[in-house]
This record gives sequence, C-alpha cells and structure tokens, in this order.
Amino acid sequence: MKSVRIRGDGIAAWCCARLLSNHGIAVTIERPTPRARPWILVNQPAQRLLCDFAGDPDLFRDTPKVHRRTVAWGAGSAPASFEHCSAIVAEQDLLDRLWPMIPESHEPAEWSIVASGAKPMQDFGSRVASVSEVELRASRGACWIESFDQGWLFLIAGANASGRLISVGAPAPDLLRSSRVIAPEIDAVGAASGQFPAHPRILSPMFAEDWLACGSAAMTLDPLCGDGCGHALREAILAAAVIRGGAEPAMLEHYESRLRLAFDRHLAMCRDFYVAGRSGAWWDQEIARLEEGLTWTRAHAAGQWRYRLEGFDLIAAR
Repeated sequence: MKSVRIRGDGIAAWCCARLLSNHGIAVTIERPTPRARPWILVNQPAQRLLCDFAGDPDLFRDTPKVHRRTVAWGAGSAPASFEHCSAIVAEQDLLDRLWPMIPESHEPAEWSIVASGAKPMQDFGSRVASVSEVELRASRGACWIESFDQGWLFLIAGANASGRLISVGAPAPDLLRSSRVIAPEIDAVGAASGQFPAHPRILSPMFAEDWLACGSAAMTLDPLCGDGCGHALREAILAAAVIRGGAEPAMLEHYESRLRLAFDRHLAMCRDFYVAGRSGAWWDQEIARLEEGLTWTRAHAAGQWRYRLEGFDLIAAR
C-alpha cells in the first residue's frame, strides 16, 4: 500500500500518520471542523511512546505534572492518597507541536483510516460529563476523585492556581455542595463548557472494504480510566500495522477483536469501580448498562489469535 487518507487530527490520527509516513506510505489528512479540546492527563507509558514517535525526549519536559492522586470513593469512605505521575497538557497545544512533523501528501488514497466523525455506536451507559475551569486555593500538582449519590467529580490541578473540574451525573455546583474532599480545594468555579458523553461506546463493525476506524471513531472510554491517550496510541500502532500488512481481511478481523478485548477490559474496570462507588438509582442504572456491555463483548469475543504484534509489525501467530 502506497497512500492512505486519515480522517481526523487527534492523537490517534497523528500516531497513524507518523508510523505510516516513517515507513514510506504517503498520508493525506482530512481535518474535521475545529473544536475545543480539553486538558488531558498523559501517563508515563504514553509519554514514552509519544516522545519516541516524535523523536523528542523533552516533549513533556516543561509541562505541569500530577504527582499525587486522592480518592474518596464510596459512601463514608476515608480519602486515600497515592503517588501518581502524569503530565497535564492542553491537547491542542500538544497536537500543534506534533502535526508539523508529518509530511502531507495529495496523492489519491488507496485506503482510509477514520479517526474522527464517528458513525453510530453501541452505547453502554447514559452518563454525560461537563468541564469547568476552577481557581484553586493552593497551587499543587495533584488530582482528586470523589463519588456522590448522583455522580462523581474529578479535579485536576496544574502547576499554578488553576484547574479543571469534570462533573459526571449532575452539575458541578450540585455535587460540590456535598463534597468533603474536592470542595475545600476550590476557591471559585467557572461556568461549565458544554457536555460530552462519559460512558463507554464502541463501533461495530470497525472496518469495511476500504477503511478502518481508529481512536474515538472506534471506541470512547469513561474518563475515569485516565488512560485515553494511551488507548489511542495503542489502537494507532495496531491500525498502522494492519495497513502496512496489506489490510487483509483476517488482519482486519484481528484488529477489531483486539479492540473489543480492550473495550471489554475497560468495561470490567468501570463496572468494578462503579459497584464500589455508591448505591442508588443513578449508580444502579449505569452498572446495569456496563453489565450489558460485558455481555455484548463476550458474545463477540474472538477465539484463538491469528496474529501477534512484534515491534510495529503484525505477523502470523505460531
């Protein structure tokens, strides 16, 4: 394969473009309508991958870091604090540094990678999230997670006195009134900047005769997992390997099966975490939908794997 069109301009799209162009495949980028992008947490494994792909070991040197995570999860539970190590970065700022590395082509494409503009997806939940800018009482590189009867809050504090507050299940002001852990950290809360789905979703099928889906066009995760960037990179590595291998039908089936397995693991993690969160109608509804998702993924589970990833190459399993 000599040329590929990539629809999208996020992390997964960039990673696909980088890996393909590094192997001599021309890439054309079809950029979607610009949209506001959030801050993201990039954990250490994802940082290492991005630094390696970009050829820049200092890519995250000057970004604020989260060094501690405090969790208050479950009715009456005492807050627990853990060491943490993630970079906090505005996704658009990161992409603005990455995309100039990609040589873009205008050749007719033989194949398309769809990494934006999702088709209708399977939904396993109904929860939505909103994001508010907040002013903090103190400057610290930390994050906090707290559960309530009607949802949960996730506060990310950077290197200065500003932060981002994600509220799921109810508006942030409503949840903050019951907060024992997060509310004392906040001095002021700004208006919420719109809503987005916070429940797991997956596309099925993920490919056809001349395209495959990747990144958020293939599946979206609950932001509680904290590894959305890592998932996007791993999907892109596998997608690029499939394309470089000729996008044979068996490879495409392997790709979709691998992503479904990752989605199944994410659903199981969410289910276990939500069971421990609280009890009540809101939690019961979301747990039931996660159980539906697990039933679906396990009904579509693959048998024996026919390929394995060796480096960045997809090869037949022995």
